[in-house]
Amino acid sequence: MQNCENGKRFLNFWFTILIITLVLFYIFNIIKTKSDYFFATIGLLLSLVILISNSTSIIDFAHFFLFLGYIIPLAIVSKNKNLLILNTFVISVVLFSRQYYGECILNIRQKQEGYFRNLSCELDLDWDMLLTVLFGISIYRLVKLFGISKELMMQ
Repeated sequence: MQNCENGKRFLNFWFTILIITLVLFYIFNIIKTKSDYFFATIGLLLSLVILISNSTSIIDFAHFFLFLGYIIPLAIVSKNKNLLILNTFVISVVLFSRQYYGECILNIRQKQEGYFRNLSCELDLDWDMLLTVLFGISIYRLVKLFGISKELMMQ
């Protein structure tokens, strides 16, 4: 029970940080393009839903679309350095929490229930591997966006 309670605190803390960061991105005009607005709005709304909802079905839906509509496409297509840094950080926190708690703490929050959670189990997806690949893609894209590889080649 203690681990579950710590998981809830961990979840609430990091989703609150994500929400605050995205709101600050809006306030300081870091969100510029239509795709930035789309990703930031999806991330913000789904994070709020996960934080305030007590419905297993709603949390399951938000959990699924947080990956499908925010984390995965942001890692692959975003050209906003700040959103990509935030996404890389989010992926790092998810990977850490999966190792620390032995599973995704959102699955704990949704009581191991839900259509999308069951679908993920049936498909036997290796989320640790998928997240590691997304982390690598995000880091690679950040290096390209910041032009770090060009600077190293010139030296």
